[in-house]
Amino acid sequence: MTGDHSFPETFGAVTSLTLINLAKSADPTAWEILFRLYSPLIRYWLRKSRISPVEEDDLVQEVFRSMHSGLARFEKKSATDSFRAWMRTITQNKIRDYLKTQANKPLATGGTTAWRFVQDVPDPDLSDELPESSEDRLVIHEALEIIRREIQPQTFQAFWLATVDGITPSQVAEELGIPLNSVYQAKSRVLRRLRDLLE
Repeated sequence: MTGDHSFPETFGAVTSLTLINLAKSADPTAWEILFRLYSPLIRYWLRKSRISPVEEDDLVQEVFRSMHSGLARFEKKSATDSFRAWMRTITQNKIRDYLKTQANKPLATGGTTAWRFVQDVPDPDLSDELPESSEDRLVIHEALEIIRREIQPQTFQAFWLATVDGITPSQVAEELGIPLNSVYQAKSRVLRRLRDLLE
């Protein structure tokens, strides 16, 4: 980086409006980011319900197809309404549908490994999952990875050192050879972008 070491606005197109609102307007970039952000969480929920890895890709696509067709009807009417809860309900429904189709398939003579697997799968209630904080970490990790690819390496490094590593902004500025104000800008911009992605 040259000149005054300031951090220009280098975020992608999804910056001023929330990610969900942009997705509602059928913005393809927003949908790509939603997929990158939430498909690992959906896969986690599928694994918790012991869905075969072979079926994961198809079910993730089914969840996103339902999200795409139903997102216009999603609304946050209260603080307890969340996009993640809505997405979890869709995922649970897709798991139930999948298990029903597997249970309705004719059993081969003598039984099959697949049938026994389906019979052993519990009802897809995700209440026994890891604590919510673990899901938060999974989603935040993906969000930070998205942001890291969108911005200059030094911007992300300044944010990480000052926010995650807990180094004082003045120390970060000295270590990276940038003005102190640039460290605050980096922290502010990344946190704002993170809020945009996770709202």
